[in-house]
Amino acid sequence: MALVSFDIFEYVHDSRQAHGLRAQDYTRYRRFCAHHLRTVRKAAKLTQGSAAGFSKLNVTSENASSTLHVEVQLLQAERAWAYAMDLRELHSRTEEPRQRQHVVQRLKAAVNAAHTLAAIAPGFCDARTALAAAAYWLQLQSQLRFELQQWEAALDSAALARVITDRLAQAGSSHFALAHAMLEALDPIVRLAAYQMRVSGAQHAAPAAIAVQWYNSSMRGADDRVSAAIPEYADISAALDKLSAPTGESVAFANELHWRGGTVSFASQELAAQVDRAQ
Repeated sequence: MALVSFDIFEYVHDSRQAHGLRAQDYTRYRRFCAHHLRTVRKAAKLTQGSAAGFSKLNVTSENASSTLHVEVQLLQAERAWAYAMDLRELHSRTEEPRQRQHVVQRLKAAVNAAHTLAAIAPGFCDARTALAAAAYWLQLQSQLRFELQQWEAALDSAALARVITDRLAQAGSSHFALAHAMLEALDPIVRLAAYQMRVSGAQHAAPAAIAVQWYNSSMRGADDRVSAAIPEYADISAALDKLSAPTGESVAFANELHWRGGTVSFASQELAAQVDRAQ
C-alpha cells in the first residue's frame, strides 16, 4: 500500500480562512466542519447514522488507508476546536464558570481527535505528513494545557510543535509559511507559560526563541518527564532525527536573524536570507 501524503497545514489554514475565521466567525466555521465531515465520512464509508439507527464508526489503525481518513480526523478536531473558541468568546463576556468547563471539554475532544490522527498516521502516511499531524496535535494540546493552567505541559507541547515545524521547513516541506502562521497563535501561550515557569531570559526574547531554548534545555534528554504529557515523545524525536535537513545549520535558529543587538524571527528562511543580504 502506497503511503499517503497530505498537506495538513495547508488544508487547515485554507479551511479556516475560506469558511469564517477571516472574520473570526467560529460558529460559521463549526457548521462548515460538521457539514463537510458528513460528506467525507460518506465518501470514506464511515457513515454513522442510518434508518436502522446510530452505529459509531471511528478511524483506526486497521481501517485508515487514504486522505479521506486524514480529513475525517482533522474535521472532527477542527469542529470541536471551533466550538471551544466560540464558547471562550462567550465566557469572556459572561464569566459563567460552566461555560469555561464546556470550553475545556470541547478542547479535550479536539485534542483527542488530533491525537488519534498523530498516533495512527505513521502507519499509513509518509514521514512528513505524520510529523505534521504530530505538530497539529501538539498545537491543540498546548491550548488545552494552557486553559488548565498546566504551564510546563503547555510549554512542552508548544515548543515541540515549533521544533517539528522548523524541521519540516528545513526539509523543504511545502507551505511551511502557513504552518508558522498557525504557530503564531501559540505565541501568547509560550510567553505566559515561560513567565510562570520562570524561564531565564524569556522576558526579552521572541516566543520562537523561548520555545527553542526550552526544547534544547528542558526537553532534550528528559524523555521520562516529557513523556508524561506527550506519550509519543520518543517516537516523534526518532522521526525528527530521521528527517534530513538540507544544511548543517541548527534547525532551531535557521529562520532567525540577528539585527542591531536583537533577534528577529522569520516564518520563511528565504526571507531571512534576503534581509541578511540587504544589511
